[in-house]
Amino acid sequence: MAKAFPNTGVTTGLSTDRSAMTGMGAGQQFFETDTNKTYVYNGSSWIQENDYTVGAMSVDSSGRVRMPNQPVFSAGRSAGPVAVGNTILFNTIIFNDGNCYNSSNGLFTAPITGRYVFNFHGMTTSSGYGWFAFIRNGADYLYGYNEASPVSVAYYHVSMSAPVYMSANDTFGVVIKGSSAFFGNGYNAFSGYLLS
Repeated sequence: MAKAFPNTGVTTGLSTDRSAMTGMGAGQQFFETDTNKTYVYNGSSWIQENDYTVGAMSVDSSGRVRMPNQPVFSAGRSAGPVAVGNTILFNTIIFNDGNCYNSSNGLFTAPITGRYVFNFHGMTTSSGYGWFAFIRNGADYLYGYNEASPVSVAYYHVSMSAPVYMSANDTFGVVIKGSSAFFGNGYNAFSGYLLS
């Protein structure tokens, strides 16, 4: 037997209950408890809803989830080398959903408390070694290092990835710790996103 929820426009019941309903107004919703499907009456027939939206999150009929307000960014550096000891300013923003990455200071600021994932890859400009650090709130968090000893090469590549628990307003970035300089001009990337 169908059950109506007053002032909501939603009725629940079995699929046989929905097919027996008459006198429905356009926009009336019906949730079938035996099939877990939702239908909307368009004024002449019932149409199955394929997408479900709850606040800023939506789920399509295949179960794919979209969270368009989820903080996520990706940026690169096209402005040339960076000297040792400096935070790298990734000045070319590819995307910055939530505007949490600041290309002026090179830092991501957590909008909410949660678990975040950050990724970096970069290249140094001279022989010897490449040494980078993720920084959280200005302090070293994780190091990435590459040395091709005993063979000297012209460039050193370093990649780092880390899950990080952050409180709201914590900051996160990348610093070059050693070598002669960080190579800009597109040979690098810094990205991050809220995981949970």
